[in-house]
Amino acid sequence: MTMNQPDRLATMERSGIRRIMERARKRPGVLRLELGEPDFDTPPHIIEAAAQAARDGHTRYAPAVGIPELRDAASDKLARVNGIETPPESIVVTAGAVNGILNSLMALTSPGDVVGIPDPAWPNYVNLARSLGLGVVRYRLDPSTNFKIDPAAVAEAIDTTDGVQAVIINSPSNPVGSTCDRDTAVALLDLCQSRGAVLLSDECYDQIVFEGEHVSPSSLGNDSDVVSVFSLSKTYAMTGWRVGYVTGPSHLMERIARVQEVWNSCCNSIAQWAGVAAFTGDQDCVTRMVAAYRDRRDVALEALEENGLRGWRPMGAFYIMIDVGDRDSDAFAESLVDDHDVAVAPGSTFGSVSAGMVRISLASSPETIVGGIGRIARGVASI
Repeated sequence: MTMNQPDRLATMERSGIRRIMERARKRPGVLRLELGEPDFDTPPHIIEAAAQAARDGHTRYAPAVGIPELRDAASDKLARVNGIETPPESIVVTAGAVNGILNSLMALTSPGDVVGIPDPAWPNYVNLARSLGLGVVRYRLDPSTNFKIDPAAVAEAIDTTDGVQAVIINSPSNPVGSTCDRDTAVALLDLCQSRGAVLLSDECYDQIVFEGEHVSPSSLGNDSDVVSVFSLSKTYAMTGWRVGYVTGPSHLMERIARVQEVWNSCCNSIAQWAGVAAFTGDQDCVTRMVAAYRDRRDVALEALEENGLRGWRPMGAFYIMIDVGDRDSDAFAESLVDDHDVAVAPGSTFGSVSAGMVRISLASSPETIVGGIGRIARGVASI
């Protein structure tokens, strides 16, 4: 007897990034520009804090909402870095930002509701929504404005669709590197408040900003319902530690805490103590990593120009989108691995707007980035 596949699984598409990653692993010598993971090691003081926590016996269940020490440290960081004045009681520690987004969607929506999602955007937003029985409406990030969030485009999308209960924004953005400035944040808050929707702000790249400004909507003191999701993964090179945190109004955080208790029990206890050290320790490690990403961005933009390729200048995060014309970006990305030994993320995995693009990650050495761009240029020229 064959078991039927659950409907929720049928709605979840495989990531084009993962497909390329698996393809590249089979070929030695491929230059890896597809994956968004820092190439830096976790700073030593964070590793030592985790080791000490294990030696001190912090290996048992933690409170579902997070250990008090980490919630206190996160509250201080949000005030210092993001301008968000929130008490520790309004913070829930999660197993990475993706878990924070999932818990938030579960707490804020019901099956049949609709979520507004950028196009292009990190593909897991769509998969998470569909796995919860939610509809999806995409709002356009226009390449001609360097993918800046346009509140009018958000309004157009959600006003033509019934049942929108949440709108997701991502600043700085994966994959396009655009950021949300103050005027945009104010407009989005007003828009969501007038439509009765929650603004769900994914800010896992919040400290990786090269120019312009990233403004957290939660910092503006608006009475709208806004939930902000953060992560230690990118800022502190802690992707494998799986520590994120969520903040918002107390009545919404109570819901998110209930979901966390049922679905996750708690975030890894030892990793939480590492998070305390990340927030309270020397921040020079963050400054150095951000400076390195900025330098790599500038090197990449120069290499793109030298190779006759068009790329969009990211304001933050650590990715660059590259125009590859009318090509099928999935097939083109596969051919780059097979024929030119360079791995990139196909633009179609992020949405229809980026279907004629590929994304490269700046989480590689400058030499790898420049060499990879040369191989992409040869791939473009060969078709």
